[in-house]
Amino acid sequence: MIAFHIFGRPVYRYGIMYLIGFLVGYWFLWYIVKKQYVAKVSPTLQTILDGNVDLLLTYIIIGGILGGRLGEVLIYEPSYYFSHPDQILATRNGGMSFIGWIVGALIAVSLFLWFHKPKTNASTLQRFNASTFFALTDMMAAIAPFGIMLGRIGNWLNRELYGPLVYNADMISSRMISGLWERSGDGVLLIKGSLYTTMQKLNLIFDYGTTQMYAGEMRLNTNFLASFGEGLLILIVLQTLFWTKRRYGKMRAWILSGLFLILYSLVRFVLEYVRMDSLDDYIRGLTSTQWLSIVMVVMGAVLIWWPRKAR
Repeated sequence: MIAFHIFGRPVYRYGIMYLIGFLVGYWFLWYIVKKQYVAKVSPTLQTILDGNVDLLLTYIIIGGILGGRLGEVLIYEPSYYFSHPDQILATRNGGMSFIGWIVGALIAVSLFLWFHKPKTNASTLQRFNASTFFALTDMMAAIAPFGIMLGRIGNWLNRELYGPLVYNADMISSRMISGLWERSGDGVLLIKGSLYTTMQKLNLIFDYGTTQMYAGEMRLNTNFLASFGEGLLILIVLQTLFWTKRRYGKMRAWILSGLFLILYSLVRFVLEYVRMDSLDDYIRGLTSTQWLSIVMVVMGAVLIWWPRKAR
């Protein structure tokens, strides 16, 4: 969906969401570096980031976009893209994997830290090691849900990643449901009139215009559900822990990163059951994203609970 044009070039609504997310992420990292909050957690990282926050963001943007696109190509639609290689770089046509985004951004962060590690042996600096890496990913994890929240709103503006058809059960005299909602054999959601009206007011049921055959084809707005669950909810949890514990050094490294992986993966796992783009993607009873989510939950659990010496 095009928002407006600048000198004849289209500016997309989804791209605007990306831009806002990057700007807020930059401000957050710049602020905590300026206030020396990073030094309380990792003096080495404070030294690396002083004057380099804009460069770090450049690494993250490039790594994230490349990873997100390659994730879409290699994980979700390899057969299509290998048959149409000219479409691999056609990002305007859509197709970005957030899991690929995470991998690409982490590789970019690793390269940034490697190329900009301090060339000093001052005793006040910690030895450059995995703790430095995870001190940075903890800070990224604290703000990343804000970008996810905006990204899902961008999906909604693009009329994509929608849920199943939703009908008001009270308007269908031939169907009586015992609870508030019921899912029929063909995947359609039947929802009681009172709940249906409330969800409609909250835009949780939305006409995505997915077909020209039927007017008012209402579908479950999985984008708003994801924006709240994958974005706002996790943002509140991680920001609260960051400002009350992590920035004072009262919470050890790795925990915020692990929590982010666990919380995001759990919410995404559940939402996969109502995303129409995932219905044909089942492998042994689960979608490919759900299998990846399980792997990410395990990784997050290892970061949080594995003994420090073993790490």
